[in-house]
Amino acid sequence: MIFTESQKKAIHHGNSNLQLIACAGSGKTEVIARRVAHLIKNGARPNNIIAFTFTEKAAAELKERIISRCREELGEVHGMAEMYVGTIHAFCLDLLTAEVPKYLKFDVLNEVQQALFIDRHSNKSGLTASTDLAGLPLKRYRDTPHYRSALGILREADTDDNALKNCSILAGLDSYRSLLDETRHLDYSAIIEAAVDVLSGDIALKQRIAVRVKHVIVDEYQDLNPIQEAIVWLLHELGAKVCVVGDDDQTIYQWRGSSVQGILSFEKRYPTVTTVKLGQTPLPPCFLDGNLFPVYLDAGNVEELRGMDFVFVCLDKNSPKELIVEKLEEFNIPFTDVGMGLQLDNNTLGGIVRVTTSTPQKRDHFRGRVSFEDTPGDDDYNSNI
Repeated sequence: MIFTESQKKAIHHGNSNLQLIACAGSGKTEVIARRVAHLIKNGARPNNIIAFTFTEKAAAELKERIISRCREELGEVHGMAEMYVGTIHAFCLDLLTAEVPKYLKFDVLNEVQQALFIDRHSNKSGLTASTDLAGLPLKRYRDTPHYRSALGILREADTDDNALKNCSILAGLDSYRSLLDETRHLDYSAIIEAAVDVLSGDIALKQRIAVRVKHVIVDEYQDLNPIQEAIVWLLHELGAKVCVVGDDDQTIYQWRGSSVQGILSFEKRYPTVTTVKLGQTPLPPCFLDGNLFPVYLDAGNVEELRGMDFVFVCLDKNSPKELIVEKLEEFNIPFTDVGMGLQLDNNTLGGIVRVTTSTPQKRDHFRGRVSFEDTPGDDDYNSNI
């Protein structure tokens, strides 16, 4: 497999903090997986590594890739199930239930259950005791979504105490926290708050974590909010080396306290940081019948095309999307999936893409734009790009 110099540098980086600047399609998932394999090859055990992702779907994809690359490079590695790859919320919940007996009896409220919980305990949750900007009391049902959001923001974002001096929801938050503890419940924000508390104050727990956790990888780092960043920092304080992966041009969750300043200031806040930029100039799209034609590469043409403008993958709903994505990432080619329209031949893995056409007009439309040859007896064309 071909890697750029920056990708090689990221994969084989030594034992210090690492910041990877990587836009979508830059091959970051492959780099992370290869880096994990490199760490294990050089003495780390799977349970020494934590990898945070923003969604469970991303976690499943990353863990599958890590296991695959470790098998390729190292054979069967024992203990891979002990490596944590998942969201920060899930990690914190596992930490609380495994390490703090009190939380074994707590139930977790999802967002819908949290809203119902606030309504059911409208007074003790602080809802009806709080007021809006006009000084009017908040009402059940009507104001519950806004109150629930405010409770989350106050706990997860950096706030200005002076600006909030007369905010009645601060008192409501105290009531809500007491109610959660009294009824043995946790919401998503409370999970991380509790984890921060125990990682900050429980000396025995800190010692156990320090022995186990040696490397922390954080994907989509630009979307972390302050309380999630606190978890990463506390693990770093216990001795873990941190590798963050993110795009300094993008942040999605600003409304929950995330800020691009997190990734921009990483080098200043963490010691001995190496920054590697994985971004590559994308490849040019090939327009075909109103759709963007998928550029599908093999080892013979990847180098001459690298460094051009953009790659787009266009599929119909029945196409094996993972094969295309895997091949593009294998050659570290940036891409964007722009929807449906073309069908990939399951047996084709080189520079060949099968295009399903239904009319002679479409066949003529293909000519002169891509090279192809007829497949006798049907309307499929094998197109070499």
